[in-house]
Amino acid sequence: MNFTRRTVVRAYPRERFSSEVTLSPETVVDFAKAAGDNNPIHYDPEFAATTRYGRTTASGPHTTALLLALTASHFSKRGAMLGLEFWVRFRRPIYADETIFLEWMVVKVTQN
Repeated sequence: MNFTRRTVVRAYPRERFSSEVTLSPETVVDFAKAAGDNNPIHYDPEFAATTRYGRTTASGPHTTALLLALTASHFSKRGAMLGLEFWVRFRRPIYADETIFLEWMVVKVTQN
């Protein structure tokens, strides 16, 4: 018989991990196009200047993807894992030319 050994990847409440990411207008445009997000606030500086944000912004899916990638990168160092539930809150716009600090904190771990 061939048994496959499984590695259990554990997360711990209050565990934190983070990363710093510098966005550029080009990466914001590329992501929006790849995601099919045609909102001009992500690629048209003239249009964006007329909005309440005043300049181009990264899309919500873009910043969410960066957060999820951080999670996968962090936990995959310990073994294969699958994250099934995440909670994200957008507190302010992320501009297309800024450096952002991404941080996760594990709030609860449910064993299954």
